[in-house]
Amino acid sequence: MCRRMQRFDCLPEYIGKICMLLYITEIVSYGFLTVVLLVQLAFAQECAQTIPFSVSNQRIALGSSELGARLLQARTGHLQLRIEGVDKVPTRRVLVLVDRSGSMATRDEVWSHTSKAAKTAEEVAENFVMQIPPGVFVGYGVFQERLFPADGFARDSNTLQDNIRNAKEKIVGRKNGTAIYDALAKGLFLFGETQPGDVILLITDGGDNQSKHSSREIENSLRQADVPLFLLLVSGHMAVPEEIEARDALITMARQTGGMVHLLDAGNPAWGFDKPTAAAAQEINNFLHLQLLFSYRLRVAVPPSSKNTQRWTLAVRADADARWRDVKLSYPDRLQPCALPITTR
Repeated sequence: MCRRMQRFDCLPEYIGKICMLLYITEIVSYGFLTVVLLVQLAFAQECAQTIPFSVSNQRIALGSSELGARLLQARTGHLQLRIEGVDKVPTRRVLVLVDRSGSMATRDEVWSHTSKAAKTAEEVAENFVMQIPPGVFVGYGVFQERLFPADGFARDSNTLQDNIRNAKEKIVGRKNGTAIYDALAKGLFLFGETQPGDVILLITDGGDNQSKHSSREIENSLRQADVPLFLLLVSGHMAVPEEIEARDALITMARQTGGMVHLLDAGNPAWGFDKPTAAAAQEINNFLHLQLLFSYRLRVAVPPSSKNTQRWTLAVRADADARWRDVKLSYPDRLQPCALPITTR
């Protein structure tokens, strides 16, 4: 009797009201079904992405198998993303690249201890690779205007000692030219076909004045290869704007590849004393052991979007156990659109 009535004023009052109610109910039902269909379509178009990330304050957290999806939350805007899992990836190969340019060997002054900080970082890194666990292979290279790498990756301590010595002997004297990005490009090439568990450790003051490659180019290459960059960054002496910009670019590169930065403040007068220097060396050692021996990959479902990347956040949940609340995460701050092919490991 009441089929899509256009006019209800021609019917008795109570019949008109019933027809109107049925008509409105039909419209609402169609609308609800449309919304459900759109939501299902959106979920159907989700794409899974694998995101590298690192964790700070690791003595209380990292190294524990407890770090999992239930402790984390991911958001883009007001939308919570579905975390499918967290994978712990043991390190297989470490490539250590050491800046041996003139700026890393400037004479120490009262207000700057660049040389001592750089030497300390280099010595601690060498001791670290000598004590690295079985199954982890180490490559080594030094650079100024170009990279001088050792021959391949090794895990035997005697071979490592020979490789480090041979690499250092290829550089005679200190030059002011520095090509950090070119060294990273060649270093990435040394891996050949990259595999899960490959990482780069870079020791530098961040000043680059010779590279043919750009920071963005190297950042993209590292991300595509899924090789995190870990950085021992010597800072503190007077720097020109170009050097500051280059340091910021390296810090960004480490974060965007899922690596992390340990800053050595060479401007701290405490470097002039043995006890604080020993403490700084221990902090470097802790950073290397807690960061470089494994890394994390987050598997997250990303909703469809435009062709642009999406800003997102990853954090420990507010209701997590108290010991996790001071943990900070280092991760790429943009998600790729689903339309682009995503390389997963």
